[in-house]
Amino acid sequence: MIVRAGGATALCALALCAPSSEAALQTFGSALSAQASIDEARQSDTAYWQTAAAGGSTAGVAPAAGSIRSFKLKGVALSRPVAGISGGETLFHLQALRPMPNAPGETSRVIITSQGFDVPQKMGANEQAITTYEPENFCVAKGDVLAFNTVGGWDGIPTGLGPYPNGTRLRIFAPVPGALVSQFNGADQTNNGDILKHDHVRGQGQELLMQLTLATGEDAAGPCPTSAPIAPKVEPDALPQRTKISSERVTVAPEGSLSVALFCSAPSAARWCNGIVRVLSRERRPRLLAARGYTIAPGKLRGAALRLSSNGRKLFSKANRRLSVNIQTVTSPGGPVRTVTQPFTLRARG
Repeated sequence: MIVRAGGATALCALALCAPSSEAALQTFGSALSAQASIDEARQSDTAYWQTAAAGGSTAGVAPAAGSIRSFKLKGVALSRPVAGISGGETLFHLQALRPMPNAPGETSRVIITSQGFDVPQKMGANEQAITTYEPENFCVAKGDVLAFNTVGGWDGIPTGLGPYPNGTRLRIFAPVPGALVSQFNGADQTNNGDILKHDHVRGQGQELLMQLTLATGEDAAGPCPTSAPIAPKVEPDALPQRTKISSERVTVAPEGSLSVALFCSAPSAARWCNGIVRVLSRERRPRLLAARGYTIAPGKLRGAALRLSSNGRKLFSKANRRLSVNIQTVTSPGGPVRTVTQPFTLRARG
């Protein structure tokens, strides 16, 4: 949830509200003094984090153990997403990455992921909006790296003729000599427990305009340790909605259309399952063959109609109309994104 935008009154979660006189707070990350003027866009899940800083900013590394009380993001998303239609999504999550010094190369493991937030859309000429967010019980250990993780926002149109051929453009970076933003990109490869390999190529001379406030000692969120390394665990009954794939077999009509039965698994009746269902080729570098958005009521079963792209139809024909694929649902009901992937063999209908 967005807690404050442009000076609006904060909506403070009870677990995080402590008297300011007792606060043990430390601020790190961007000083937010540079102007947001660099756009970055990716088709799929991508984590960004500040490896090196310059000027009045610091690297995005937790200086102590505790909890992230809040964080600020400067900039906007240059998109106008439409509910139920793929593309232009502004959803993102805050993540804590733990460096793996004994692993080959530069790598980190995803330790914890916040609930979902949205980058504000550009309103008029204001591109320098500063928005404040408050994650829930976001525990970190000293040395954890704080990352901004976008879901991408690709429109799913392989021809590149759609409105978001490279994903949602996020203007939340600034040109700062000597600064470095690292990143990792991979569809469904940035979940808790995943290992991210650092990429420093595109982020040379850039600053991620994200500033974090860390609460330590007695001011940290109740469940957060303040010394030992943290390995957060999500209990089964605390999991958010996820969309399960209920189809036993999937057939393809001559024109390339197919249908997938989806079920909204609902620990909470207050949230609907919103997300994207995708058909991916089963290759080392999967290709998107079909995609569409969905909205399903809690505890309900619904069919999602898709159509193979031209490349998908060619692959299906080349495989003698028996094509091995993965069908994937990506559910984002307001909490951590939940992904379900199942293998299928597409067969000709009739």
